[in-house]
Amino acid sequence: MIENTAKKIIVALCYDFDKTLCPKDMQEYALFDKLRINASQFWELCDIQAKNNGMDKVLSYMKMTVEMAARNEYCLTKSDFFDMGKQVELYQGVQTWFNRINTYAEKLNINLEHYIISAGQQEIIEGVSIAKYIKAIFASEFVYNQNENPIWPKRVVNYTQKTQYMYRINKGALDLYDEQKVNLAMPHDQRRVPFRNMIYIGDSYTDIPAMSLLSSKGGFAIGVYNPVDDNTVAVKQLLMENRISFFAPADYRKGSKLELLVTKILDNIKAKEELFMVEKQQKVAVVDGN
Repeated sequence: MIENTAKKIIVALCYDFDKTLCPKDMQEYALFDKLRINASQFWELCDIQAKNNGMDKVLSYMKMTVEMAARNEYCLTKSDFFDMGKQVELYQGVQTWFNRINTYAEKLNINLEHYIISAGQQEIIEGVSIAKYIKAIFASEFVYNQNENPIWPKRVVNYTQKTQYMYRINKGALDLYDEQKVNLAMPHDQRRVPFRNMIYIGDSYTDIPAMSLLSSKGGFAIGVYNPVDDNTVAVKQLLMENRISFFAPADYRKGSKLELLVTKILDNIKAKEELFMVEKQQKVAVVDGN
């Protein structure tokens, strides 16, 4: 018989942001208008700058943002980024998703934690209405001067660096300054959130390292696509390459395919953790001679 335990299971539900929680790149909702440029022109200039200088593309867009603001005599501040977050449009159901999925997890005695891991702008994400549900946001971020003007990159999150934050969640080392804990050799049974209890939701090849990490360690990766254009080519390719476990439209409404997948995964995690507990109890009993 499986003994019940009062200790809650911790599960980390991690999300990319752009085209995962919202249909477009977050900068398209307000920033580009202020920089007096359209999205395709901006990203093309960033790509040219990155290619000509052998530069990380995320660093390129951060540099381009600051330079274009100065060129247009626009005094860009941290507060501006935060206000831009209020204009970001989310996929259907996202606003109610967190309360619904948390309620479901609570019934399973699961403490469900939400994380965002994005190459996008930390300060914009912090202004989005759902930020209050997120335990930690790991995204690209600026250092600011005394007038709140961006002056230097503080953190850059690209596709490979996303895995660093998966390990930080795994080990409970959420403070970026804490390099010792995230690199410390730690027995798997002592890690705060086992990889098997982590779920990653993303939309594209920039999420592959994080998805592949979880898939290789018993976790779960879900690829999502815009339900409006219904283009499933990318996620089907990820599925065939074993980068993801499942795919679904980025529809977060009640009863959606995505909700059904996540709830089934939570059921799966609950069952496996109960079996792990039985195994541990039996091993202790054998050692004790019972």
